[in-house]
Amino acid sequence: TDQKRDMWSSILDESSFTCRLPVTPYQSFPSSEVQLSNSQRTIVGVDAMMADVASNAVFLDSIVDRTRYPTSKIKFQYTLVTEESVVAGNQVMARWAMETLNAKKCGGRTELHQKGMLFCKFNSAHKIVSLEIMFDVMAFMLQVKMAMGFDNFNDVVIPNTVQTCQKQFDFPMVMTLADRPFTIVQVNERWEKLTGYLGAEVVGKKSCSILQGADTAEKDLNQLMGPVMFKRPACAMLTNYTKTGRRFRNYVTIYPLSTDSNISHYFGLTTFVQWIDADDSVRLKKRSKIDDGGSGDSKPSSNPLKQSPQCAAGSDDNKKPSSPGKDSSLTSDARSSPTSTEAVKGTTASQNEKQSLSSLTSSVSSGSIRSGEGGTEVGTKRNFDQSSPVVASEMAAPATKQKVVEFSIPLTKPRSPQNQLGCRTNVERNHGAKRKDRGE
Repeated sequence: TDQKRDMWSSILDESSFTCRLPVTPYQSFPSSEVQLSNSQRTIVGVDAMMADVASNAVFLDSIVDRTRYPTSKIKFQYTLVTEESVVAGNQVMARWAMETLNAKKCGGRTELHQKGMLFCKFNSAHKIVSLEIMFDVMAFMLQVKMAMGFDNFNDVVIPNTVQTCQKQFDFPMVMTLADRPFTIVQVNERWEKLTGYLGAEVVGKKSCSILQGADTAEKDLNQLMGPVMFKRPACAMLTNYTKTGRRFRNYVTIYPLSTDSNISHYFGLTTFVQWIDADDSVRLKKRSKIDDGGSGDSKPSSNPLKQSPQCAAGSDDNKKPSSPGKDSSLTSDARSSPTSTEAVKGTTASQNEKQSLSSLTSSVSSGSIRSGEGGTEVGTKRNFDQSSPVVASEMAAPATKQKVVEFSIPLTKPRSPQNQLGCRTNVERNHGAKRKDRGE
């Protein structure tokens, strides 16, 4: 990464570093590095060497089976065999080896093993001036093909020019310009099916930012676009959106493409897709149900407790015009109203204290309380029309005695020890008689 450039500068000579190695079709590299005469690549400068290392890491991460391990990363290590190395002045020749440590745990068919030789020259400041790496490319590509489960070598090859991208891909593919705003210049049919955008809608007009939304994490975008700013390959897991707003997780790998030895385009390949939201048809059905349920055209409920207060009253004389803008269904204020709702529900033991107090007050004023053996029986006067469905359903039900929950809320101001006429009560007379018998 760019933060480690100081470390690279302390190892490599800034002014004259070069690295020669065989052409590596399994990873991305600038076409300008290739010498066709000897089928080798020449990396020039510290930044180019850092880009090649980043490209090698992206290649290794492509081995992961994203359907089973969406966020896994390949671990690997290089080993320099110093026991058999040859040192002569400022030159060193030694064997090296590279191996993956967890490819099989990440879904790969096999682990990768690579061996070769290197020849290195140092300057007087003990920095590397030139590096030559040698290994069997075809033998390693055979391992890669087996580890990734491909059928032929062409599936392993990574395009590095615009011309090599003009072929069929088994994954959604998009090509953009290398400069901001990264305008889309080519997509394939699989990309159109994934995103819902047609090529005619986006080519030359839009960038891939149309796929971003509220759940697209900035951290993931930085992981993907950070290396792109330095013309390097990159990969990341993103949360994107289709044209209809359906969310999906996808693993995107971006490779720089060259035209006339210059980075002119970027090539994006989506190798893994995981849908977060349901299918568009299911989402549209759910949305239509919500819209239908929220409209004011719904049919009246058969439950009398859910009808409007006007319907529950059942009398045309008692109907009041509803205020504009309010729904005809029973609101929370109407449910708590003692004048309409208590007439329908009666007085029950499960009512709260406020409803019980209101019912008891109305019963006292109407003189409908009479003493009973098991408690106090409460009757409620009904002025309803018997044709009302509420009254008809309650008249058909057998009458039962309902108990009033006892509570200590006074109906009027607290009384004095004497009653309203100034006379002593029977309880006080009995209590005084008992005290007189005891000689108090």
